[in-house]
Amino acid sequence: METEKTSGKDTEKVIHSFTIKGTHWKENCLPSLNDVIAEATKHPKAYWRLKTSMERAVISAIRKDLKGYKATTRVRLYILWGEKNKGIKRDFDNITGGGMKIINDALVKSGVIKDDSPDYLLPTQSQFVYTKEPYIKVEIREE
Repeated sequence: METEKTSGKDTEKVIHSFTIKGTHWKENCLPSLNDVIAEATKHPKAYWRLKTSMERAVISAIRKDLKGYKATTRVRLYILWGEKNKGIKRDFDNITGGGMKIINDALVKSGVIKDDSPDYLLPTQSQFVYTKEPYIKVEIREE
């Protein structure tokens, strides 16, 4: 948990964050939207198996880093996508399309947010970096 002082104001924003590390899908942390679509067309249960497996990895990171945190107001996610700098470079929209669904659903299943509707989750902001080892850092800010 980090605190951020807002310039010119006396309030402090508390930032909760978790990091997904490692290669849970091929050589990446999470599958792209194209990967999700490809799995969904293979077999009726293939998408469910993929999503369940990836959600487990995200929920594990949430439990490890957030230690029972539950949001009390609407939140905005700030996500830093650390993509591998070697190999095929994935399109940013495909990265976020596949990963966001899994992250949002994992936040709901772990009880961090009540629902992933606009009543509880504001639009997400994403940034991308290329790195040796893939990771995804998710910051949660209550607004």
